[in-house]
Amino acid sequence: MSNYSERLGQIREDPKLIARLGALLVLAISMLLWWQAGKWYAARLLTEKRIEIREDVSLRGNALSAAINRRFALVDGLHAFVQAVAASGDPMAHFDTFASELHASTPGIRSIALAPGGVVQLIYPLEGNEAVIGYNPAEDARPIVHGDVERAIESREIILSGPVELIQGGVGLIARQAVFLEGSYWGLVNIVFDLPPILSRADLDSQSNEFQYALRDSFGNIMWGRKSIFESDPVVDRIELPENFWDLAAVPQGGWDRAIRRELIIFQTAAFIIVALITTLTYLTISHQSRLTLAVEARTHEIAQSKLLLESRVEERTKELSALLEVAQTVGSTLEIKPLLGLIISQLKRVIAYSGAAIATIEGDNLVILDYQGPEPREKVVGLRLPLDQPSGYQEVFHSHEIVIYADLWHQTLRPMEADLDERDSSIHFRYARSWMGVPLIVKGNMIGILRIDHVRPDYFSEQDAKLVQAFANQAAVAIENARLYEQAQILASLKERHRLARDLHDSVSQALYGINLGVQTARTLLERYPDNPEALQEPLDYLISLSDAALTEMRALIFELRPETLEKEGLVAVLTKQAKAIQTRHKIDVSTSFIEEPMISIEAKEALYRVAQEAINNTIKHAHATELGISLEIDEDWLVLEVRDNGRGFNPEVEYPGHFGLISMRERLEHYSGRLEITSAQGQNTLIRASLPV
Repeated sequence: MSNYSERLGQIREDPKLIARLGALLVLAISMLLWWQAGKWYAARLLTEKRIEIREDVSLRGNALSAAINRRFALVDGLHAFVQAVAASGDPMAHFDTFASELHASTPGIRSIALAPGGVVQLIYPLEGNEAVIGYNPAEDARPIVHGDVERAIESREIILSGPVELIQGGVGLIARQAVFLEGSYWGLVNIVFDLPPILSRADLDSQSNEFQYALRDSFGNIMWGRKSIFESDPVVDRIELPENFWDLAAVPQGGWDRAIRRELIIFQTAAFIIVALITTLTYLTISHQSRLTLAVEARTHEIAQSKLLLESRVEERTKELSALLEVAQTVGSTLEIKPLLGLIISQLKRVIAYSGAAIATIEGDNLVILDYQGPEPREKVVGLRLPLDQPSGYQEVFHSHEIVIYADLWHQTLRPMEADLDERDSSIHFRYARSWMGVPLIVKGNMIGILRIDHVRPDYFSEQDAKLVQAFANQAAVAIENARLYEQAQILASLKERHRLARDLHDSVSQALYGINLGVQTARTLLERYPDNPEALQEPLDYLISLSDAALTEMRALIFELRPETLEKEGLVAVLTKQAKAIQTRHKIDVSTSFIEEPMISIEAKEALYRVAQEAINNTIKHAHATELGISLEIDEDWLVLEVRDNGRGFNPEVEYPGHFGLISMRERLEHYSGRLEITSAQGQNTLIRASLPV
């Protein structure tokens, strides 16, 4: 007992021993915390990495789905071809012509085949596919093949098989669809695709150094990639098919542990250093408590600041991504090219601060600046043409298709700016700019322009800024391309309407004016011949009056079709009445009408009914070959009902007619106002179109 007391007294009298014991206790606790912190940070890194991979896999899955749907559209087209041609003749006679166009439209098509009764009789191209002639897939010994044929016949949907070994050799995907004519089974249409072009659409055939991918079908068969990827806790994007699905999986190169190893080692090293420092500080604090108290407090404050800085960076990153998403949605909200350019530049400030920014598009060997915001006068910048055949930052971006950053233009040998412009433009050198960034605008692999950003401070732009701006630029490039396509579509629609109006004027008003001219010449001849007999002018003058009335009626009908503002001023009934008179005058069709008093519905609903009537009447004139047309408007219980009927040759409303969207347009207009469309017709019979809106 005395020895124990003596030993305890020695420990109390030895500050270094007490300091060692205290340091060991702190070290044990700190190492436990270090281990827990490492687990927490590893989980956080894995979550962030999975989010990153999920975005990439989703984009590639969308591209893969689009490629598959494009090929399904070809099968639908072949199916429609067989139905259309078989109803009016022999599909075999036109098969090669139609199949050659399908074959040339999409890369990777191995063969296109028709199998009446389930047996392949026609195939394109024949060369290399001779072995398939006479092949009956329903009798194939492989369960997956004849099972898919049975499902195609039962479901009447497109069934995708494969990859499977092909009769003609090799491996491919087979898309099949059963053809039924008037309810009876006719046979199969088949298209064989190669898988690599589909994978290439999603850029899966050129794997990056960062991720590795694999693809499997709904039965668990690996179609591409390694099976081990699906066993490594991958991020999976499901691609829905008509009867099944594909799973696209991705994991980091080398696995999840390797993907976060570097960041985790850095974190663990930093944390271990902190543990070592805390332990050392504890030792020093115990042995030199009075001298090191302030130092411990300062170090503790420094650690707290580091934590706050880390949290601030995480929060800043989250805000950047949220802002990028909101900006992308805003930029995609307009299809007008001029306001879109200004919107892109203004929204860019939500992603990165800048002193000046400009959008330039590629025209031949030059860049043309379309919009600009910054210290320079906008009118002096917009329209500038910058040559791409001269060494510059623009040329570097153009050739590399990558972001180029200059830290300080004032000390840069190769200036990316407009310093070599003509003397008349010498005032526009963007002398205020120190930092400069050139960002390519790329759509589907093609560069359409360059986004130029500068700042008055040198060395302002970072790699993180470049990543954010590139993501924004990708969205902006798509929006610009969509706006261009929309503008082209508007121009084409305008030209089409002009051509139609010119044709109608030539067929109606021009003929009437020509008749009036002849009538005037006849009247003048009669006047010269019979100057004392004014009654001789009666008949040609009456003829002139009738022609002028017809021309006036026709002109009003054409103007009304272009600008139906009478709908709001005079009402639906008046508009339909004028439309009926115009149709009767222009097309010599017997038109009968039966209308109630003006209905009390919104002007938008009235316009929807008018457009439905206009579409139905146009279909009658173009396709029905009718001699009688009836238009009525009535109330049936709680519904306002518009009926358009004719005595034409009719059609099958259950069949889809590719390229004709009139019926779809009518249904969409009515469904917008909770209405409905009913069509009663058949080949060789009259047609009744009944459009109803709730009152």
